[in-house]
Amino acid sequence: MNQTDSSDSETPNQNLDWAQFEAITCGLLPDFLQIYQEFEKELPKLFDALQAAITSSSSYQVANLAHQIKGSAANFGFVGTSKEMAALEYEAQKNGGTLHRAEKHLAAAREAFQQAKSEVQTRMSPESR
Repeated sequence: MNQTDSSDSETPNQNLDWAQFEAITCGLLPDFLQIYQEFEKELPKLFDALQAAITSSSSYQVANLAHQIKGSAANFGFVGTSKEMAALEYEAQKNGGTLHRAEKHLAAAREAFQQAKSEVQTRMSPESR
């Protein structure tokens, strides 16, 4: 496995906290990687549900889905996704339930998810071990 230094967790605009990812997958043990694969498969479905909630202007449902995505993403070290969802959750809950920036947050979260997922795939490839 390709080792990373502590600066990986401190890089500005980083989408993946590799140390958190390895901690939650218990050093990349197969059983825990299966949990990650479920996360990787389910998050796009949650993004789609969030899009539907935004389209229907349901700030309550937007806040709930953003909260769920934020926590799941943070658990796996997907910090870019988690930060965007935290901002969306705040706006949907605390800011009078406004959703005027919801599409922006969702698009940024999807992009951060794709970038972090790509980084995981690259680091886990046989060539990097």
